[in-house]
Amino acid sequence: MTERDALTVRVAIPAPMVDPAMLERFAKAMKDLTSGASSASWAFTRLSVGSLDTAARPMVATEDEVQRELDGLAQGLAALEAGRLPRGWNREALSGIETLDGLAEVVMVGVGARFSHRPLSQIAEQAKSLLKVELPSLGSLEGVIDSVSLRGTSPRFGMIDATSGKAVTVSFAQHFESPVLAFFHDRTRVLARGRLFRDAAGAKQRMTLSSLRALDAPTNLSVHDVVGALGDLPKGVDSVEWIRRQRG
Repeated sequence: MTERDALTVRVAIPAPMVDPAMLERFAKAMKDLTSGASSASWAFTRLSVGSLDTAARPMVATEDEVQRELDGLAQGLAALEAGRLPRGWNREALSGIETLDGLAEVVMVGVGARFSHRPLSQIAEQAKSLLKVELPSLGSLEGVIDSVSLRGTSPRFGMIDATSGKAVTVSFAQHFESPVLAFFHDRTRVLARGRLFRDAAGAKQRMTLSSLRALDAPTNLSVHDVVGALGDLPKGVDSVEWIRRQRG
């Protein structure tokens, strides 16, 4: 194996600073990056702690598949460096980039000749910007309420979205407090509707609640329930483009 056949990451830190906590953060960031940007599992083929110098390859059946995975990762890094969300990347991949960059003042990344070794800082800035993006739409969540917070002026509950398996925070008005607590204590499966905010990759992040019911209860959603729930469309997005995004 040569450097052109692997993802290489070098974290410029003194050897005495490479403690178990540092290695744990590094391993988690690498897992987030590779699993969020690739469908393959990856493994380290080199790991030294002089300056935390590593190489990793996808664990796939054929060399052709290896090359496709490496090509895809290199293209994704180039797209992100140019300020575009790489196709197929999710929030975990962007978070992995951000975490890696935070490990030291200088972190280098490369994918052989496909993506020459360079500082991660500019790529990480683009990842951070994309992580802040919130795209509103009318949407729904199905699942069981697993936590409730009534502190402060913004009560909210958490639930695991049945379609994605990810946690989503839902803020709600005071008049929803009684049904929220009842559904929470009874572990009732519910359908929540409202203004749903997604990240740049389309993943559901949070919701402002407009209606809530037990999943097996009849629905009586009216036009008045949704008027104004979306608010203003994102800047530069017309109604046709907005509808296309909702269709995926």
